[in-house]
Amino acid sequence: MPVVTLPPALHRPETRRAIALTLTAVLSLVIFIGALIPLTVPPAVPGTDKQYHLIAFAALTLPCAALYPRALIWVLPLIVGQAGLIEIVQPYVNRMREWADFVADLKGVGIGLILGIMVQITGTAILRKTRSPAPRTQGR
Repeated sequence: MPVVTLPPALHRPETRRAIALTLTAVLSLVIFIGALIPLTVPPAVPGTDKQYHLIAFAALTLPCAALYPRALIWVLPLIVGQAGLIEIVQPYVNRMREWADFVADLKGVGIGLILGIMVQITGTAILRKTRSPAPRTQGR
């Protein structure tokens, strides 16, 4: 069975924290801009935008859930707030306000949370296995 190892930098909590918060901030900005770009043509297949909402908000939640779960206490309300704000602002940029979009966002948050926690649990187990054991002293 192959041994899975993580880069040494990921063994440090401050590195994981910085990666999680940076990814979350960048994804948040990308989602916000993408959701507020005016549409000139409606989606080719009605309802497909719900999938995009779900995927986007799962991706937004995943980094903190996986790498810095303590931040979820303040990051999750911000993510949900962003989802609501996007729906409030969209009619002003030639987009539709839909409760179904908001619900898809919340489902995405839930999926990202579950996947992130699964990654976090698995990553913690890998970190425990890959840390070098303390040197043993022989009592002679």
